[in-house]
Amino acid sequence: RILPVSSELALNRSIRGIYHLLIDQAGKTRHAGVNELTSFIGRLHEDYLTSLLQRAFTHGHHGTFVSEADVIAANSRGERPPFDGAIVTGDTIVLIEMLTATLRLDTLERCDPALYRRDFDRDFKRKMVQLARAVEEVGNGGWAIPGVSPAPGRCRGPGLATLHPFLAFGPI
Repeated sequence: RILPVSSELALNRSIRGIYHLLIDQAGKTRHAGVNELTSFIGRLHEDYLTSLLQRAFTHGHHGTFVSEADVIAANSRGERPPFDGAIVTGDTIVLIEMLTATLRLDTLERCDPALYRRDFDRDFKRKMVQLARAVEEVGNGGWAIPGVSPAPGRCRGPGLATLHPFLAFGPI
């Protein structure tokens, strides 16, 4: 038998399947197992994106990427900023929060707007509130960004960098 399957469908199903298989296995060790797995994946995702953005903005022609570590080093607080990095271009600063939040499998399979809202409120809304606070704090001079002189109104907006390409997970 030959089954006509697109490579996009196969990749989509295998990636989603592997991720949820790992989450299910971690869930057998209770909630702590899921938290450990998602924390691990989150660190990998953040390290990968930080490295990617540093390489993408190496020459500074289209702006500069400032990592979370650079922001921590430039501030005497000794705490983590409410964002994972910033892209500085001219007089514009875009604060970036990297996250591995996911839509639950039942949400993806049922395509129920109420379930999408539940997942959005649980993870994404919280991160957007965090980023809104970060924009305000950077704009007020609460966080120094290396290479940027503080000036009100320079911080233009937030950006979420998610691990999962959610829009590809529609009904197939």
